[in-house]
Amino acid sequence: MGAPFKMAPIALAGFIAVLPAAHAEDGVSADKIVLGQAAALTGPAAALGQGMKMGLEAAFAEVNKAGGIKGRKLELKSVDDGYEPTRSIGVVKKLLNEDKVFAIIGTVGTPTAAAILPIAANAGVPVTGEGTYERNTVAIKTALLAVRKAKPEAVVMISSYKPAAAFIKLAREIKFDPTFVNVSFVGSDALAKELGPNGAGVVVTQVVPFPLDSKIPVVARYQASLKAIAPDAKPGFVSLEGYLVGRTLIAGLEKIDGAPTRKGLVEAVQKASPIDFGGMKLSYSTTNNRGSDHVFLTVIQTDGSLKAVDRLGKAGM
Repeated sequence: MGAPFKMAPIALAGFIAVLPAAHAEDGVSADKIVLGQAAALTGPAAALGQGMKMGLEAAFAEVNKAGGIKGRKLELKSVDDGYEPTRSIGVVKKLLNEDKVFAIIGTVGTPTAAAILPIAANAGVPVTGEGTYERNTVAIKTALLAVRKAKPEAVVMISSYKPAAAFIKLAREIKFDPTFVNVSFVGSDALAKELGPNGAGVVVTQVVPFPLDSKIPVVARYQASLKAIAPDAKPGFVSLEGYLVGRTLIAGLEKIDGAPTRKGLVEAVQKASPIDFGGMKLSYSTTNNRGSDHVFLTVIQTDGSLKAVDRLGKAGM
């Protein structure tokens, strides 16, 4: 099943930085740096925006506890765009023009990012970021019937968790049971919860390591930081991605000499590459802002949990 959006793996699409002007940068003062986030905090994709927000807050709290970036604490201003492009345009304009944030970070999804592109171009902002259904709905029956006609052995789904779950549930109800493969944008934990007993065997690709594997250094650090700000929160793929996006921003800010500038931030992230977080390396350049091409595989189990696997097959269950 296709849909007109996806989340790129840890890309600089995650934050938008405005080119420097002659005056001091917006959002930067003697004691803090203010970042803006426009993401789905309510609606069908809310788990994605909320997870990204939590991961960013964990990364920022970690560096702030250690004194910030050369004495400047990081502050996140998150605003809900409901995963609607038109709404996202208004949110980002306000964040940049009225709230005067230093950069936009933690965006979720392609349609909203695409809607921001004209704003970015006008402001001199560099951005690096079948059957179909209508975004922010679960109207998937027509798409399902179109896909079934092809008699596929596997269906790759690029969707948020609610429509993906509705598609899989209905497919299994009408005895259409190929292997369902979702990309990370779906929101793994939210998808498993929505599917309930229908989730067993559903594959979800990931752009970050397994968030419960504390043997991976960066995951252990993420878990500790998450617990510090939200003791009852369960580690998850989306918040781990948010944490890594936050740590990437921090790595860039730490490399800037003098007061932070937006152009300096982008250049510093590129110069700091590859950035080794311990179990996850990210690399950026003037021609490649993907960060990582690594794909991790997980399979939803009968109890709703996710299991990391090296390859697909019966061993995944």
